[in-house]
Amino acid sequence: MALHRLQEFRSRPRPSKVIQPAPVQTIELTDPQIRDPAIVITRDTVTPFAALDIWPSVNGATIVTWQPNPLFKEPLSDNTELILEFSYDLSPDSWILVTVCPITYFLTDSVPRFRGQAIAGAYRLRLRCGDTEYTSEPTSLFKKLSFTEYRTALKIIRAENRQLYHKSPGYLLKRKHFGVRCTSCNDPLSNVATKDTCRICYGTGFVGGYYKPVPCGMEITLSDSNDRVDPARGPVNDGQSQGRIVALYSPEQNDVWVDSTTGSRYRVVSHKVICHQRSIPLVLMVQLKHIPASDAVYRCRVEL
Repeated sequence: MALHRLQEFRSRPRPSKVIQPAPVQTIELTDPQIRDPAIVITRDTVTPFAALDIWPSVNGATIVTWQPNPLFKEPLSDNTELILEFSYDLSPDSWILVTVCPITYFLTDSVPRFRGQAIAGAYRLRLRCGDTEYTSEPTSLFKKLSFTEYRTALKIIRAENRQLYHKSPGYLLKRKHFGVRCTSCNDPLSNVATKDTCRICYGTGFVGGYYKPVPCGMEITLSDSNDRVDPARGPVNDGQSQGRIVALYSPEQNDVWVDSTTGSRYRVVSHKVICHQRSIPLVLMVQLKHIPASDAVYRCRVEL
């Protein structure tokens, strides 16, 4: 009898349990470094700025570098100006003019703006070409690092800069990817330089070829003299060297590094991050290839 009642109890349909969803609480996301809500910028047009990097300098200043956007193909005039601005809270009326200069990729703010526990604030760049103006996204110091991580990254950079006694002094020539087109060797249909020996663009297709040189020390490791066997070409010797460098100079492929001691020039083949802080590169290992003296890049003057 007891077994029959137990089977009857188990066969009864049970009422389904309805779980009410918890009330959704909407939280307004804000930037931890500022008081106002984070600003979301929508890009209607392609800007020449792919990314900005903000670096602290040893003397208390701030260094701003930027990478060009490969999708930007608009022609520029000779009177194009680059404007650097700073803001503490990113409000539209709070931007402070830092400097106005011709197009360059390496800018310095000599005013110490990050002191003690204060690492708030951001920089932006504006490119003014006649009536047309392009604005970059505001970028803060070391972007997403906390104050403790910022101090750790700063110690690493200072330790690298202190090793100048065994580094080779030199200059970095940053290759231009947009600007005033060369009228001597530029193909109007494909917009590609047709002469590697052109003394106006030095084979880049843009007047000047490279931006203003920046002093850049590098720890050079000489290339191996042994040939390697390539499956397609047989025994070859690419003659590549390695250089250790702080990431603030942002060397990219086809940039040129000039050894100020010997006058030799090397072309950047590639680079690899060997030290980083939360995916922010701090130290790079650069692959370099020696440029023969007959190349047109030796005619490019190194003037600071």
